[in-house]
Amino acid sequence: MNVVPMIHSVYRWKGKISSETEQLLLIKTTQALLEDVKKTVKELHSYELPEIVSVSVDDGDKNALAWIASVVKGGRENY
Repeated sequence: MNVVPMIHSVYRWKGKISSETEQLLLIKTTQALLEDVKKTVKELHSYELPEIVSVSVDDGDKNALAWIASVVKGGRENY
């Protein structure tokens, strides 16, 4: 997981333009656990509609991808 602090977001919400300083959270997981991650973010996030998007990785360093797969087990107890 990576936290990118102090990003500036401009977006339309409930008919108004909002401009906010936020943090960007990048979570690396497997496709099998994606729904669990989305559910957990929705439960814990303070926003009514947190922005959750998925970016698939088609290729990457095999050692890094193997490490991610080895540490992503599922469940909050692993954090």
